[in-house]
Amino acid sequence: MIDRTIAVLQIIGASAATAAVLGALITPGVAVASFVIYLIMFAFCLFTLFAGLWLWNGELRGYRLIAFSLAFQIPVLQSSIMSYKFSFGLGISLFLAGEPGKFRWDMGGFGHMAFFSGDIPALAGINLMAIAALVWILWRQHRLEAQQIAAEVADAGQQGVVEKKAGPAQSGALIYASDVTTLATFYEHCFGLAVVHKTEDRVILGSEELQLVIHQRPEGQPSVPAEEPASSIKLFFSVDSIDGIQSTIGHHGGRVLPQRWPGPLFDTINVLDPEGNRQHVREFHAPASDDVQPSTGH
Repeated sequence: MIDRTIAVLQIIGASAATAAVLGALITPGVAVASFVIYLIMFAFCLFTLFAGLWLWNGELRGYRLIAFSLAFQIPVLQSSIMSYKFSFGLGISLFLAGEPGKFRWDMGGFGHMAFFSGDIPALAGINLMAIAALVWILWRQHRLEAQQIAAEVADAGQQGVVEKKAGPAQSGALIYASDVTTLATFYEHCFGLAVVHKTEDRVILGSEELQLVIHQRPEGQPSVPAEEPASSIKLFFSVDSIDGIQSTIGHHGGRVLPQRWPGPLFDTINVLDPEGNRQHVREFHAPASDDVQPSTGH
């Protein structure tokens, strides 16, 4: 709300000042020196106008440009050599020299720049409204830039994970399946793997630690029934709770074998996926370390 209020004040004030300066520019017979001053003022008025428009749209460049605009509106100077004052929207000037302690209010757009303007009293002050608005805008700009950086970092990290999952893996596992969809759903929902790629004959699942390919069993290759002895090769997955995952495994067509092996770092059980492949499931008690021999189960 405050941001848009500042934007509206700057847009209205800059528009009024732009129209006034443009009228002075096209006045017949204007002196060259005055024309140059008016041209500078006109450029500054347009700069503030567009900064206000971008600020109204919530664009980060609007905050950056409005900050410059407000900084230029802070000084209030008057002397016989040079005078300078810009105020777009609302200005509250506090004089520090010449008439110290005096306040002056300005509404709308006001711009004044002159050189060698005659014998006039010297004044110096600051626009308190411009200072207050500048502090607010700089604070908002900082927050928006921090949010933008955080979003870019998150997007880059997510993109990196997606690329890592989607590209050819350096290592992983492949499981042949009679029903690719059912088996892929089992590993996806039970062990938190995400579907990276899917075709008619395979589903590629992945996480930061593992890429798992569920592939349609080649024609003629026999399946391994669940009652056969355990395979010499098993995958292992870590879960937050062995007790908590058992219902999920059963719901998606798997089976939890009864024996449980406790260890110093984690407990281990064996589970069967929907096609009878035997895998390890671990529940950690504490972070693993290189100097402790973990339980391996059976």
